[in-house]
Amino acid sequence: MKDDRGVRFRMSSDVKKALADDDSPVCIRTEQFLPKPIRLFNKVFNVAAIVVLFACVFSCFGPMFLPNEIDAVSDFPSWIVLPILVSFVVAVFGGVLMPFYLNLPNRWNRRAARELRWCMKCAYSLEGVEPQADGCTVCPECAAAWKLESPDA
Repeated sequence: MKDDRGVRFRMSSDVKKALADDDSPVCIRTEQFLPKPIRLFNKVFNVAAIVVLFACVFSCFGPMFLPNEIDAVSDFPSWIVLPILVSFVVAVFGGVLMPFYLNLPNRWNRRAARELRWCMKCAYSLEGVEPQADGCTVCPECAAAWKLESPDA
C-alpha cells in the first residue's frame, strides 16, 4: 500500500484487526460508502448464506433420505445441479472474496479513514495533527502522510 506521498508500507496488525472488526468505526463508516448493490449484498448474504447452505446440503444429501433410492448417476435429478452451482458461486463470492476485499485498503476504507482522521498504516488517530505545507497530515507514530479533509468541513 502507498500513502498519499507515494511511500510504500505494510499495514500494521492493529489496522488489519480494525478493518476485520464489524464494530470498528472505520468498518461502520466504510459500509456507508459502499455502493448500494454491494451494501445490500453484504446485508442479505448473512441470511442468504444459511438458506443456500441448507439448499446445498439438501441437494447433495437429500436423495439419501428419500424413500426411493438412487441406483445410478442417471437417476440423479438434473435440476439439482443448478442450485448447487449457484450456491457454490454465491458462497465463494459472498463468503470468501467479498469480506477479503473489504478488509483490504480499498478506496472505501481509505475514504472512511480519511474522514475519521485515522492512519491506515498504524491505526493512530490524527485528530489535532496539523497538515504540512503540501496538504498532507503526517502521522506522528509512523510518519505516513495522508491528505485529510479539514476538521472544520
